[in-house]
Amino acid sequence: MSEQNHASHPAHSDTRTDDTPEGGDGAGAVSGFTLEIHFHCLFCYAPQAKKNDPKGLVHVIAPDTKGHGEEFRHVVRVVHVRPDRFDVIRVRGREDWAEGWAVELPTNQTTGALVSLHDSIIDLTKNQGKKIKKARVGARPGPEVASRFTLGEGRATTCVVDTFWKMGGKNIDVAREVVWTVDRVPGNALQWSRSELNLPDGQNPQTEELDEIPAEAGFLRLDIFHVLASDFPPPFRRRIPADTAAHFNAFHPLFDLEQGLAPTLRVQEDSPPSFTVGCASVKGEVDD
Repeated sequence: MSEQNHASHPAHSDTRTDDTPEGGDGAGAVSGFTLEIHFHCLFCYAPQAKKNDPKGLVHVIAPDTKGHGEEFRHVVRVVHVRPDRFDVIRVRGREDWAEGWAVELPTNQTTGALVSLHDSIIDLTKNQGKKIKKARVGARPGPEVASRFTLGEGRATTCVVDTFWKMGGKNIDVAREVVWTVDRVPGNALQWSRSELNLPDGQNPQTEELDEIPAEAGFLRLDIFHVLASDFPPPFRRRIPADTAAHFNAFHPLFDLEQGLAPTLRVQEDSPPSFTVGCASVKGEVDD
């Protein structure tokens, strides 16, 4: 179903840390692996605790940018980053296969910790001060959602901050890149699937299994982009505050707030800081 396109692109660095498990035994088998996902640019996050289950989920939502003009149209792309190349994932020959779909990624089945978010990550269940609508993480989230990625528990290990919000009287420094790490994913390959969003009433989405991606030495990295069409493939062109403000209100409908309470853009720095974060667990709040 899916095929990998070996795009010509500078090799990305291996971002494993010293404590990344290598996995495997003398025969080379891997009993579990570390999944590292780099989310780039326009995403919101919604952590959700599951009833009668110690594990949590996090829904990563790409806001729809239709109506913002072709210059600011965003695309969703998924890339398998390997030490020696940058492989754009295609499904049925298409790079845009995630647009209009919910993508399910694996749940870590070996621990019971809830998902963790850092203050610089746009947490829809926290920053808006009330529960997110359940529909936003369901099969019919509405036209405000372009794509959604659902992950098992994990942690944000690195944030790159370059955008600054003001919301509810508070200043919020927002990450444009979040590295999400899930340890000890069972097996030795990524097993994932997708289902179509916003089908007409009476039609139920069918789950489509995607081709497995083998882990290498106990590690697998994906980069998921929701970026301007002109910025893919990277490198990104330089953003200026006016550019950012022009499509910033794509975030607003997802907060479901009264007019005037949604976030406003403060300023953007040219040289964003990158830092490693230690996250405290949070319990996602989604309406029943």
